[in-house]
Amino acid sequence: MTWDVVTTAREPTSVLLAFVAHHLQQGASTIWLCLDAPDAEFEALVADKPRVKVINCDVAYWRNEHDSRRPRDFRIRQKANARWAYAHSKSDWIAHIDADEFMTNVPQLMEFLKAQPEEILTVTMWNAERAQIRGLPVRNVYGGLFRVPLENRRNALTTRVYGANVRYLNFGVAGYNNGKSISRVGKGLDMLLHYAVLPEGQEEQNIRATFDGFSLLHFDGFTRNHWVNKMLLKAPRGKLLKRKNKARINQIVDTWEAREDVPLQDEIFKATKMLSLRQIFLLLKARKLLPRTFNITQAVAKEFPGHKVDFSPAAIDQELVKLQAKGDVFGKAANLDTSDKEAEPA
Repeated sequence: MTWDVVTTAREPTSVLLAFVAHHLQQGASTIWLCLDAPDAEFEALVADKPRVKVINCDVAYWRNEHDSRRPRDFRIRQKANARWAYAHSKSDWIAHIDADEFMTNVPQLMEFLKAQPEEILTVTMWNAERAQIRGLPVRNVYGGLFRVPLENRRNALTTRVYGANVRYLNFGVAGYNNGKSISRVGKGLDMLLHYAVLPEGQEEQNIRATFDGFSLLHFDGFTRNHWVNKMLLKAPRGKLLKRKNKARINQIVDTWEAREDVPLQDEIFKATKMLSLRQIFLLLKARKLLPRTFNITQAVAKEFPGHKVDFSPAAIDQELVKLQAKGDVFGKAANLDTSDKEAEPA
């Protein structure tokens, strides 16, 4: 049983190294890393790792591999890159995930995949989401607790735990609650953001199964600044990229409106991404926190011995500032307006 992961990323070098180190240690056959911004330092560090395939998604890539111009919308680029990796993969399965998502419980997941009949072509991997602890200093951006989505968008538990701040949460998490997928290679599937489907025109049939255990850890922003930047990118020039998640819309709109009010941004971040001791107690009692932590430093030390990586919030933020200063290099080269034509006013 072999498996790949594919991601499209525009992240600090340390974040890319963590993603690669973790999934190499978990046993990925190939990591298809589609860079949405050039990173010479990262490429040099993984140059001796044949299981890591770095694709610079520049003008030449879009012209030669997709016979098209570079799409404006990041989500469209993600789907196109996933389809490209799916077509080139030699493994049995491939997962389309983001650079802030880490596969877990991999041995159990592989056993589940082995047991699936041939007609099952794609398997849902449930996600848990990292939350920080209020008042506790963060020394490593990969630390924290992992909360799991709740059964209902709003019920007695969500109201009791989050109160008015439930408007920022979707089934008790800041991001998505419906997981991502790992799919059989070579079956002609269409790779989307959260799942894979049969190509248009094929007869509808049941191709999906669900792995019951949590097999994806979602960080959804590594630092306060990283998360705020992520929200602002979802509303370029004050235009809200179309989306269905009302809680995410509330996060984006409120963060955009508070773009010049740092204390208010802090409050939005705390309400969305941090848990008080009381909230932790209530979630533990309801069994909505995973009984585990996440240690990325060991994986990085094994894959990149001798290369010291600083995962403190200050170090990641410093890398993020340098990345932002570069601007959208590939977009500029393509001479594109990178705003979304289908954007709506925030």
